[in-house]
Amino acid sequence: MNTTSETKGVITLNSVHISPVSLELQPDRKPRIKFCYSEKLDEHFDQLDGEFTGIGPVKFLGCVVVAMTSGVLREYIIEVQLLIKTKTVLLDNLNFRALIASSQELYRWLKINMISTSHMEDAEVIKIEKSIENSITVVNDSTEILFQHSSKLSTHISGKIAAQDIASIKFVNEQGLDLSEFLKQLESFRRLFTLLTGQILNKEEIILHHDLAKSNDGKFFQLELIQIEENKKSSIYPDLSFDYSEIKDQFSHIVEKWSNSNSIQSSMNLIYANYYLDQVDVETNFLNACIGFEVLHRETMDFKSIDDDEFKARKSLIKQNITDQKIKDWILSQIQNSNKPRFRERLESVRDIIEFIETDPTEFIKNAVDNRNSYVHYERNRKNILNGFQLWVLTLKMHILVKALLCTQLGLPKELIENKLKSVAPKIQNLRGRAYWT
Repeated sequence: MNTTSETKGVITLNSVHISPVSLELQPDRKPRIKFCYSEKLDEHFDQLDGEFTGIGPVKFLGCVVVAMTSGVLREYIIEVQLLIKTKTVLLDNLNFRALIASSQELYRWLKINMISTSHMEDAEVIKIEKSIENSITVVNDSTEILFQHSSKLSTHISGKIAAQDIASIKFVNEQGLDLSEFLKQLESFRRLFTLLTGQILNKEEIILHHDLAKSNDGKFFQLELIQIEENKKSSIYPDLSFDYSEIKDQFSHIVEKWSNSNSIQSSMNLIYANYYLDQVDVETNFLNACIGFEVLHRETMDFKSIDDDEFKARKSLIKQNITDQKIKDWILSQIQNSNKPRFRERLESVRDIIEFIETDPTEFIKNAVDNRNSYVHYERNRKNILNGFQLWVLTLKMHILVKALLCTQLGLPKELIENKLKSVAPKIQNLRGRAYWT
């Protein structure tokens, strides 16, 4: 049953009012806005302001252009991560002290129960502990990250009382941050959660702490979250997964390392789409995994074929002994990156990890190199090209390789990572049919 609702309104873009603009709200999809505009826009916007019939003033956060037509007057479709209804759209000067996001996936991962039951004289007694907070770490010298455990009671129409455990991730900044900055930190944690668990962290509820929720003129603003994001189901295929109890002692260090490493986050971002996007083809996922591996290897494990000084000396000999400038320039351009390892050499350097994933590491490396080169260089007649289910399995193995390397860089115990690889490898080898990848 289609429950899409659509309304018309106006948005402000680059200080220009654009109208008419259509706003589509659909339960299983992020909000989308459609409009026509003569200029070419960036692919991403941190925020847009608008006002729509039946809703009033709104602010869109995390805007991404998902479709655009060509021509003098371009039609744009923009998807937004968060749509906020407010009495005013002037949120630029509005700061908050804390953001709290609750999630059932986080609750199941932490496995901390606040509610316990016991029996006394044939009556069931429910005991609810007080809310507790566990500080994880402080990032960027200013924002503290905590796990929050609490319970809530609700009364059914029949008169029965229901108790429910809640787990939340809490970000606290005593100086105050605007909403977009808090959301960036939340999104970063979601990606770390996916890396460690293979699960998707759906945000069921977001609460903004209002201690600092006032503008420069001292007025308070009321915010209403209309739609956060559609819920996604976690994948059923084999993946690396670490229980919180297994990494609890290292978790503070893991979060700090994650927050302060652009190379680790960049590599994870490339395989992140495999979890959160429904319509990414297997070829794109495979290339993303290959690039993610190369990014991480180059930034954290890079090596040279020969010493840098020796390489420079050889280049100097070429410059001194070849007189024809065109030939000299051509040779120098050909060897410019020759001291950097090739894709095959990078894979060979982590053969010890590949051996946990693949019974024949040589064949795995050959398949990965041949298929990667085929797509990157578009060589039609190249042999050993996989497709369909076989390419999907190769992609899955590349993902797990990248995740194992990422977890190593984050400081997870080597023995724990190896045991997880030993556990997941037979599940990959036993995969059959189309059910997993279609």
